[in-house]
Amino acid sequence: MPELNIHPKAKWTKEIWIIATATKIIQDIKDVQCFNLQKYLKCLEYADNPNNEDINDIKKYNQIIIDLYKNKRIILVEDYYQMCFALGINKKIGLKVKKKTEEILKNKELVKVIESIYGEMLKSYSKVLI
Repeated sequence: MPELNIHPKAKWTKEIWIIATATKIIQDIKDVQCFNLQKYLKCLEYADNPNNEDINDIKKYNQIIIDLYKNKRIILVEDYYQMCFALGINKKIGLKVKKKTEEILKNKELVKVIESIYGEMLKSYSKVLI
């Protein structure tokens, strides 16, 4: 995504991870506004571990996701910041993600590009799957 100054073949660094995570949060905020996720949250009550992951870790992760979205139509950056802690991301990195997300949100043109990614991805998948 040239708007974020990330070369497609750039080495995956902590800074790129922070930008990618902030971008994902912005896309997720938009998705939550477009879809009623509430009826799907019960699906996360089921846990499976086909790769022999610790089933308790999977259940804990699913509960974190349920807690993030339950009874909400609008998710705030602060909600994702708190989710970072629940997932075990240290506070320093979580704060950098929060600040980067807030910084990107100030650039309305970039936000439009980020919000369009999901629709473009669906178009690409439909071409492949149909």
